[in-house]
Amino acid sequence: MVDKYFTICLRREIMKEKPDFVLVGISFAFGVVVTAGWLYGMTTAAVPERVVLTLSAGFPFAWMALIALGTLLLGGWVRLPTDALLGGEILGTLGGFCVFAIQDGWGFGIFTVASLAILAIVLGAWPVYELNRRHGVVEEPVYGTWRYVFVALAIIATAIPLLLIG
Repeated sequence: MVDKYFTICLRREIMKEKPDFVLVGISFAFGVVVTAGWLYGMTTAAVPERVVLTLSAGFPFAWMALIALGTLLLGGWVRLPTDALLGGEILGTLGGFCVFAIQDGWGFGIFTVASLAILAIVLGAWPVYELNRRHGVVEEPVYGTWRYVFVALAIIATAIPLLLIG
């Protein structure tokens, strides 16, 4: 038990020594790679149409689960702080969508899917924040708490698809 706690504290101290741009860069790279990899796989995979129609309902949920799990691991295992985790991943995800929207000529509707990715990021970062808060290692933002930020991002990420579809 002591070794596990020591390893967690050591990893947290190592991440504290890194400059902010490195911490944000790690989560930014995750956001871009997961978005770009998933979109590239969807557009270039040679899958029969019948299989695509069968699996199409599960793709968004699997993708959101992948993003949430990756965010959970970046925050929990790599020990990225909440601000770097949210800021880097949201910017990376939006950047990945912008690149693919420009490259493939997709319309504005692709950002409906981007808002679902932001919702998945929030769903992955919130449990990490709560665990860190329980252990007393969270630095709160200047105004309010991170809970307000999570709720605001979740409301925005849910409202965007509803506004674009409606």
